[in-house]
Amino acid sequence: MQDDLIDIHNKLRTTIIFITHDLDEALKIGDHIAIMKDGEIVQQGEPEQILLHPADDYVKEFIGNVDMGRVITASAIMKPFRERILLGKDGPAYADRVMNRLGFRFMAVEDKNDVFKGYILQKDVKRLLGENNNDLKKIIIDMPHVSPETPVSELLPHFIGQQYPVPVVDDKERVMGFVNHSDVVSMVVGSDVMDTMESN
Repeated sequence: MQDDLIDIHNKLRTTIIFITHDLDEALKIGDHIAIMKDGEIVQQGEPEQILLHPADDYVKEFIGNVDMGRVITASAIMKPFRERILLGKDGPAYADRVMNRLGFRFMAVEDKNDVFKGYILQKDVKRLLGENNNDLKKIIIDMPHVSPETPVSELLPHFIGQQYPVPVVDDKERVMGFVNHSDVVSMVVGSDVMDTMESN
């Protein structure tokens, strides 16, 4: 029934008000939900906003059993790249200067059409400079990337065998930001578990 309701909504493009006591159902169907207590709305908004920022203890308890890793997407936990390298314009000297100034170990590289090409590492940039070579293409590392709609629970395999954040790209392969391993683990196992692990 949930899938049928979503299909009807997608075809008719009309507002549908659906009342349920099942939070998972509300999260699947709704793009805007309201949580009520004693006949009054205590919080309303987009599902991710409610899950990430519960308004009070009632809402926090109400959403407590939700598998956040399946509901929250990469777009909700990604961070923006503060700087990027433009292939064909920027060279290793510029990349090294930016990395030193900002304390970066790596940077995202995109072409003139803003298409994500991969990462460059500071150690490789320094090697190029030592060789007096300006060809950044030689040191670009191809990175697995995900869409902003990718559920957090599907992100963990992308970190296997590599130590850098996973880039998030849109449907035109333009880089939107990146997701850190620690943020994914925290969302999947819960921040309380992560806090306990870090304190030991």
